[in-house]
Amino acid sequence: MLLELKVQNLAIIESIEIRFAPGLNVLTGETLAALDLLLGGRSDKDLIRTGKEEAWAEAIFEMDEALSQLLKKLDLPFEPQEPLSIRRVIQNNGRSRSYINCVTVPAHVLKQIAPYLLDFGRQHEQSILLSAEKHLELLDRYGMLTKQRNEVQEAYEKIKKLAQEYEDLRSQVSYRADRNAFLQFQLHGILKVDPQEGEEEELNAELKRLIGIEERRKLAQQAARILDAQEDSIKENLNHAITLVKKLASGDPALNHVLEDLENSLISIEEAGSSLQTYRQNMRLDSEKIKEIQTRLDEIITLQHRYGGSFESMMARRKEMEKELKVLEEKEKKLQKIGPYIEQGKSQLYKLALPLSQKRKEIAKSLSMQICQELADLAMEQAKFETRFSDFASQENAGIVYSDPEKQGQSFTIGPYGLEQASFWMSANVGEELRPLQNVASGGELSRILLALKHVLSKVLSVQTFVFDEIDSGVSGTAAALIAQKLRDIIQKGQNSAQIISISHTPQIAATADCHFYVEKKTKENRTMTEVRLLDYEQRIQEIARMLSGGHSQEAALELARQMVKK
Repeated sequence: MLLELKVQNLAIIESIEIRFAPGLNVLTGETLAALDLLLGGRSDKDLIRTGKEEAWAEAIFEMDEALSQLLKKLDLPFEPQEPLSIRRVIQNNGRSRSYINCVTVPAHVLKQIAPYLLDFGRQHEQSILLSAEKHLELLDRYGMLTKQRNEVQEAYEKIKKLAQEYEDLRSQVSYRADRNAFLQFQLHGILKVDPQEGEEEELNAELKRLIGIEERRKLAQQAARILDAQEDSIKENLNHAITLVKKLASGDPALNHVLEDLENSLISIEEAGSSLQTYRQNMRLDSEKIKEIQTRLDEIITLQHRYGGSFESMMARRKEMEKELKVLEEKEKKLQKIGPYIEQGKSQLYKLALPLSQKRKEIAKSLSMQICQELADLAMEQAKFETRFSDFASQENAGIVYSDPEKQGQSFTIGPYGLEQASFWMSANVGEELRPLQNVASGGELSRILLALKHVLSKVLSVQTFVFDEIDSGVSGTAAALIAQKLRDIIQKGQNSAQIISISHTPQIAATADCHFYVEKKTKENRTMTEVRLLDYEQRIQEIARMLSGGHSQEAALELARQMVKK
């Protein structure tokens, strides 16, 4: 319930403070725009009173259980036994600030909690009467189908989320197919070589050893040739020396020991040459092994140069590629799993949407009968009203298509609230065909239809405060009196704290008020300003008489006003 409204520097309002009561609160005279602003409506710096830096409006609401649960869900501070404060500030730089219990919140949060605070009805209520989505919502509220509706919406959003995830994964997998092939190719190159830590150093040491063997074989061969070559070797020269010394020793025995030494040297040289040849032969050169090692080293070094120049950088890149490939593989596996989940979810969604659709069609008949009765009570006895359904039309990929195997694969498009859309159709007079509500209703008719809907739905709406802005526009006399009675009926059908705030221009509604406020424009010091006064009994009589007589408080108007208030 709305307890209090405070406004400063908004349009022509300098400062007002209104304390509302349970029951029917009627404001006559001028209108107010503060509530719309407080509930997240568009803020405009042009609303700021001329010469002021900012404008603000604040509303104080009584706390209830539903509101407490919502505030808890939104993680906003509140005290269960304390009132709730909603505040909106507009600055002259065009910016606005919103507060809930002194905590700054985005304007959309105000819109989110607005349905729990009050139901705001205007003469040209676009959001309720002229929106097909709202028609379906109203029907579901009336039929107590909100739980089933929420279940359908939850299942729908779950599937849409899965479908979006599926499309994202499919796009990623498809887009990265070339990348996947490239990574596989690179990783295959590394795995094929499969270099091991320290392997390059070991191969270089082995290669050095093998190359050293070849060098020693060459040296041994060179030494053997020097000792025992066919031409100009030590052995050949020594044999020649022995021949000469033999001739000398044959004539001079004193040289026999020289000859003996030379012959012993020849034996030693022959043995040394033989040993060198044996050594060279035993030092076998493994050319294939050297070639194998060099090839292996070339492969390792080429890979290392390709991936950072070191074994560590190459292995780090290998891990990165393996990780990236694993992610891609997991996405492909997830993609394969999600598909069946989506189809299963579609089936479950259809099983939820189908009975909801059937119940809606049953409830629609009851709603039509009640609305027609309400309209008859509001002097629209010839009016016809019905709810018409149409298949959900997918817009911007909003729907989910399901093929029912039990109906030969017949396809159904399911929206966020079920299989259908709903719209209210009516004719106001005999002989007129039914047409969409927004195409047939005049201002006065629209007001009465809105009131009829609110009257029918007052028990199922979660809100306790109804605001009617010029609900009596376009009507007068008997019709206005009937509207006044319906407003009283809504109060009586509601809970003890049910409340209506009606901005009215008809004396019939003003006369039924529990609290009557007069909104007046005044000029003070060459400035226009708005004042709001709670009228006492005599002031009410004067105001209602003014409304009856067009501004002249004639005695007859005063007497009629007294009779109307007494009733």
